[in-house]
Amino acid sequence: MTEMIPSFLLPTPQCTRGGVAVGGGPLLITPAAQALNAHHHSEDDNWGKGAKHYVDVVHKMISLTGSGDILDYGCGKGSLQELLGFPIKEYDPGIPGKNAPATPADIVVCASVLEHVEPDCLDGVLDDIRRCTKQLAFFVIPHNQDLLGLHLSVHPQAWWLAKLTQHGFAIKHAMEFQSLPSEQRGHLILGSRTFCLTYPV
Repeated sequence: MTEMIPSFLLPTPQCTRGGVAVGGGPLLITPAAQALNAHHHSEDDNWGKGAKHYVDVVHKMISLTGSGDILDYGCGKGSLQELLGFPIKEYDPGIPGKNAPATPADIVVCASVLEHVEPDCLDGVLDDIRRCTKQLAFFVIPHNQDLLGLHLSVHPQAWWLAKLTQHGFAIKHAMEFQSLPSEQRGHLILGSRTFCLTYPV
């Protein structure tokens, strides 16, 4: 049974919130999707800059593990590293220079990423995140569609928790939050998202 997330790991109230294959392994993103990601990163200054919504949780995970060894999986423009104020590992298939195979870390952060993964690539991506996770993995997963059609894997919380379990993550804490109107920026549909803390098994 999923436990309620403890208060010390909760985000602050304003939060609710790569053709790449690894070592001959499963495809993580098709060339078409990779090109689309790169396009949005170059055209939209806000695309891939959502770390302000969960950086407080990451600080608490650092305290919990005693480690600053962090991988931002789907790092976008690197706003998490900027807000933390120290170097971390970064992977994003849509960012040149950050699209090499991800490097394992004690803490893996995968926030507002999985909903963008193509359904046929999702199992490969989750296996890759599990490969990279040494101690903790933290996921933020929106459940809503967006007006631009960029959310390709849209499912309710129960579906995602089962999927994470299937791919070797023990669900320790999960909570569903409603999106805020201030997050919409004109192209998102109001919905909910899951904050989920997991351990590798």
